[in-house]
Amino acid sequence: MPGPLSETFRELADIWPRYSELLVSYRLSPLFGHDIELSVEGGETLFIRAEKDRLVLSDRLGHAPEAVVAMSAVDWDDVLSGRIGIVGVMFAGRCRYPVHQRYIISKLSIVLQSLLTIRRIPA
Repeated sequence: MPGPLSETFRELADIWPRYSELLVSYRLSPLFGHDIELSVEGGETLFIRAEKDRLVLSDRLGHAPEAVVAMSAVDWDDVLSGRIGIVGVMFAGRCRYPVHQRYIISKLSIVLQSLLTIRRIPA
């Protein structure tokens, strides 16, 4: 049964082609091509990779991801609602923020919060 991560990211994957070039400008382009593990503590895990033309989702990855975002269900609810960004949870000390992953995660946080906001605006 799909959880909140896969449900939300499937919706975002549907709108990704319309907004990716607008959102992932030169400064945010390092997000492209990196496999990122997203997980709910004690629950669902989803792997994503942003590409210019699509957002790729998978349940498994054949190699180690370049970044990992693991948070509680409560924090994911706040992030997936667009109320706060991933980086906000990390700065609050409730999610690991490894030095070698910070660049990718910070870009993901900006793009994700933007997509979640766009999704709420009527077309």
